[in-house]
Amino acid sequence: ARIAMCWTCSLVAVRRALAAHARRLGLPEQRAYDLVAAVHETVVNTVRHGAGHGVVRLHSDPDYVICEVA
Repeated sequence: ARIAMCWTCSLVAVRRALAAHARRLGLPEQRAYDLVAAVHETVVNTVRHGAGHGVVRLHSDPDYVICEVA
């Protein structure tokens, strides 16, 4: 599965989209929380110390979830 999100809109919207994607993947609750927290922290740092906007891409297969923040 793949998902791409732009966060020029709202960090809350990105967090909600990440949580929804984690649920669709069937991640256990704690793993979903960990994924959302880690990616959200990276996004916040990118906004604060970067251009203020960007893209999150998530790629997954049955064994892995890979996140790219740019």
